[in-house]
Amino acid sequence: MKNLKPFLVLAIVGSIALPSLANGPVVRTQLVKVEKLQQHQRVTGNLHSAADATLAARESGFVSQILVEDGQLVQKGELLVQFDARRLAAELESAQAELAGSKSRLNQAIAEQENAQADVDAFNFTASSEAVSERRLRQAETALQIAKAGVNSNKAAISAAQARVDLLKVRMNDLTIKAPFSGVVTDKQAEVGEWFNPGQPVLRLVSNQRLEAWLDVPERLSQEVLLTSEEPLTLQVGGLQFSANERANVGLVDTRARTFNVIAKFDNQDKGLMPGMSVSAWVPVSEVADVTTVSKSAVVRRNGSPMVFQVTTNEEGSTAQPMPVDILFYTGDRVAIAGYGLNAQTQVVIEGNERLMPGPVSPIADQEPVGTAMNTLEAAE
Repeated sequence: MKNLKPFLVLAIVGSIALPSLANGPVVRTQLVKVEKLQQHQRVTGNLHSAADATLAARESGFVSQILVEDGQLVQKGELLVQFDARRLAAELESAQAELAGSKSRLNQAIAEQENAQADVDAFNFTASSEAVSERRLRQAETALQIAKAGVNSNKAAISAAQARVDLLKVRMNDLTIKAPFSGVVTDKQAEVGEWFNPGQPVLRLVSNQRLEAWLDVPERLSQEVLLTSEEPLTLQVGGLQFSANERANVGLVDTRARTFNVIAKFDNQDKGLMPGMSVSAWVPVSEVADVTTVSKSAVVRRNGSPMVFQVTTNEEGSTAQPMPVDILFYTGDRVAIAGYGLNAQTQVVIEGNERLMPGPVSPIADQEPVGTAMNTLEAAE
């Protein structure tokens, strides 16, 4: 008898701690929850550089200096490649000398005009007393007109010389390739001493500080995406998740894939991401609204259709009945559903429902469900 006492104690404790199996299988239940959520659709795409440029030669010449290598990070305005500039430098020096000569000739022409003007003024003063002949006055006036033409001619020569100097300065500047934006050098095609013609590619520069996520969105979601175009997108690249506040919708559908692009732009200074990486995003496709959610484990499939087991309790005990539901979207470890008769007071089975049949059950109530963040919402397939 002494050996039987421990078993009797365990039997008594077990009968107190667990519901009676005679009332049906033991199941764990949880309250349905009504939450303010927004439906999102998970889409995928690729990262693109916000700026990607192939830098080409703008003047014919050979490369005299290369200051970068593939994979090197450069800043905006940094010198990358220098072409030989000796020939154009000599032409520029000659043009500047010609400009200086034109300015000197203009000063001489102005002095001659002033002298001719003085003669005409003097002859006009003495013409009233007939101290100077009419022929001499005409000669002075003609000399004045010639002097004025000389001034205008020299001014035009200065303008032409200045334009030539300006053009040569532009061409001199074109013998250098500088970074139009900060980025990484890729596909360097130049070597020192190599000859290049205008338009011939020298290297490629890809921005790494600002990237764009090009997302492929099904065309059936076009209206919903347009309605929520002001809202930020949650992006995920590998294990990194972040928000992109700047976005744009490309108004063109790919006729083969039946998708259109949503572009999300973001700064990449502290993320270390690269163009070409795959990216996932959760695009909002509805307004924030009250939705019914249950634990993922509450949803089971019978004959391919989703359902939950609703538990009702009265004086005679607890009963589980299957309730067909429609899955709207997933939100973390919960599922947003639509189903007749489900409300915040409804208990549903979350454990023991795999082979559960309609009928009596012995429920154990679980703790109240906890809501999840909106940026993890994913639409159901």
